[in-house]
Amino acid sequence: MEIKLATPDQRETVIELINELWTYYDIAAERDNIGRAVDLIFSRPGLAEIHLIYEGDEVAGYFILVPGLSVEYGGLYVTLNGLFVREPFRRRGLGRQIINFVLDRCRGQGWLAIEAIADEEDKVVQYFYGSHGFVPERWVHLRRRVDR
Repeated sequence: MEIKLATPDQRETVIELINELWTYYDIAAERDNIGRAVDLIFSRPGLAEIHLIYEGDEVAGYFILVPGLSVEYGGLYVTLNGLFVREPFRRRGLGRQIINFVLDRCRGQGWLAIEAIADEEDKVVQYFYGSHGFVPERWVHLRRRVDR
């Protein structure tokens, strides 16, 4: 397995992977938002990092790291957003390797914690994160669109 930072010329691959994730979880959202978000990431260095996961020459998945600031942690942390491994590449230990990569990246960047988000009904994903030291928080994440 190899993890590489995505480049703007891989835009369509990234969008395809995000669409696959959204289809897998039956997420109803405006598909145009994907392209806008990906373009924003590529146009503003430091905003977020899109990483592609390779098995040989094949793209096996992706994840996005989104830095943030936490008063609670006393510094920077990162949200592990959209970790997705395509079906043929699952159950091969890639998840463990990805988490180890992210931990090393965090240490190198000075990020103090990793936040991962899982569907409250997806016990497999919750187990995966739990087996790698992630613990549920008592905080409930709430969201509101400002353009509506």
